[in-house]
Parts: sequence; C-alpha cells; structure tokens
Amino acid sequence: CRAGQGLSPLRTCARRAHIKAGTPREALRLLISDVSENRSMIIRLLDSQRRSEIEALFVRTARGSLQEILRQRPVTLPFPYTNLETALDFWAFGITGLLLSRCLKGPVDADLLAGQILLLIPEELSSPDSQISSSRI
Repeated sequence: CRAGQGLSPLRTCARRAHIKAGTPREALRLLISDVSENRSMIIRLLDSQRRSEIEALFVRTARGSLQEILRQRPVTLPFPYTNLETALDFWAFGITGLLLSRCLKGPVDADLLAGQILLLIPEELSSPDSQISSSRI
C-alpha cells in the first residue's frame, strides 16, 4: 500500500491490512509491510506536529484488531476478565512501539516480525483459528 500525503492514506493502508487479512498473523504481516513501504512518509509525520495523531492511529488499529478477534471468537483469557482493558492497551502500545521502531530502522521481514509479535500475545488471541473480519476499521 503506497500512501500519499497526510494521515488519510495511512488509514487506508490500515484498513487494507485489516480487510484483506483472515488471521491475526496475516493482518500484522500486511500492516508491517505497509509501514515498511511508507517509511519515509511515516518518519516525516513522526517528526512533525502530527506525531501524536500518527501514534494514536497505530494504537487504535492494533487495539481494534485485538478487540475484533475477541468479539468474533470467545476465548478463555489467561487472566481475569477485569484486566482485559489493561491487557488490550498493553498489547496495542507494545505492538505499535515495536512496529514503528523496527520498520523505521530499515527493511523488515514482515512475516518474521509478525510471528515474533504473536509469540508475545496469548495463544488464544493469536492462533490461526482466530479470524479477523472487515467490520472494525
């Protein structure tokens, strides 16, 4: 996904990754590829007054994907349900930070990084059986 100027094309890339993906791994792989392809524009946005907007967009995308997985497929969480909001924030910020850090350094093996990220998320959320629909973004 080649983005143009500003945040709107980035939202389009995030939607593409979410809509085309059938599994959490595929959604992450597509998002990582899109971030890597649009590196120079993302760097400019992060160096601008719009930094907080771009970071928030990535966090919302990551969190929305995780929430969608939970909505579609009931899972047994490895912690009390009352901790879910905290866990979603933790994973969303962690995925965003790692994604931006790695992709902005240079070319990334999107499939490898997606697999590494999913190792840090409970198996119930990251298994191939977890499906992602296009309704979230």
